[in-house]
Amino acid sequence: MSIVTLPLPRLGETMEEGRIVGWLKQPGDAFRRGEILLEVETDKTVVEVPALQDGVMVEHLAGADAMIPVDGPIARIEVARGKTAPQPRAPAAKMPATATRPLLASGGPSEIAGIRASPRARRLARDHALSLDGVAGTGRGGRVSGEDVLAAIAGAAVAPPMLVRESIIEVATRAGTLVVKEWPAQGQRRGDAFLIHGLFAEAESFGLLARRLAKQGLRVLAVDLPAHGASDAMAHSLDEAAELTAMALRACAFGPVKLVGHSLGAMIATRLAADREVEVERLMLLAPAGLGPEIDAGFISGMVEATTIADLERETAKLGGGALSRTYLDGLLAQIGQRRDLLRSLTASVTAAGKQRHLIVSELARVKNPIIAVFGLADPIIPWQHAANLPAEAAVHFVKNAGHMPHWTAPNLVADLLLGER
Repeated sequence: MSIVTLPLPRLGETMEEGRIVGWLKQPGDAFRRGEILLEVETDKTVVEVPALQDGVMVEHLAGADAMIPVDGPIARIEVARGKTAPQPRAPAAKMPATATRPLLASGGPSEIAGIRASPRARRLARDHALSLDGVAGTGRGGRVSGEDVLAAIAGAAVAPPMLVRESIIEVATRAGTLVVKEWPAQGQRRGDAFLIHGLFAEAESFGLLARRLAKQGLRVLAVDLPAHGASDAMAHSLDEAAELTAMALRACAFGPVKLVGHSLGAMIATRLAADREVEVERLMLLAPAGLGPEIDAGFISGMVEATTIADLERETAKLGGGALSRTYLDGLLAQIGQRRDLLRSLTASVTAAGKQRHLIVSELARVKNPIIAVFGLADPIIPWQHAANLPAEAAVHFVKNAGHMPHWTAPNLVADLLLGER
């Protein structure tokens, strides 16, 4: 028997890191090929990771809730000597977020011709016609990572991937406390980004996008709106929510700010940009509400009146991006139950008789900064055709196969657009 190290596998084309939800196999447990070893959460999509060979769990190298980069070590297992896990073929099309890829053991067939390299590194090298012979590996035991290959392509050295550690900022208001999550900028700081989520979401819904932006040098701030997430501030209307969010923006962000709003958050972001609450560099709207009267009112009422996990699963399926974890849904259901009357009041200020009550077209006309809007062409909640009501100078992007959360489906695109790199 021999002991090998298991890395975190890439579970989606855009995945760079994942959070371990829990281990199903404990140290000392034997397992057979195909049995589930652990569950991993990627932007609130939970994926089961199977074993590709018989073995015994020796040691967990990462515990529950740990955020691990792709190819980072997560466990040590004992397997039959001479056996290695087969290397998966790269998919011809984009893999759905809920699909799984085979789990690779370190020292497997990625050591072709004596070069230890991750599958991602080999794909990148092949795509760029780059020989791995001259690439210095920064991974464990000198293994060549995808980041090493990207650095070689750019002609510069690269440090091992560094995880972004979030922190919490509490902003006291007359209506209670607003919680703002901060992802510090990595490397040379390029400014601040302030992110505002939509109804029934929370700051962490921007987690994947926020970590990408932070790694590109932005200090990222995402607020839990009143009656959402960890904030205990109360707002009974859109106007009150916008006023309180403006307080958080002024307290935490330093201009010029890249301002981002999703759905309802886009309405609030537009108001803040139009009123120049802080100096704004650019305004990004993700699946924005407020550009037309049409909306899936059934989604809003279904969410605010949800009493079971099944109710939430039915409505959140409309978001796109894969199934949400049971842990997340349990927490969301509890929050809705505790704040139902407040949420009823807030949603009633936004929609009535199955239509949107407020339009932001006139406010957008007062925004003097570049405006970027991103729509999912498969969004069943807010029609992408509302893009026609944007100002003529706004840059509009459509994401094929994306639902109401285009930043979940295309985080690289959204990050590049916000940074002005596309």
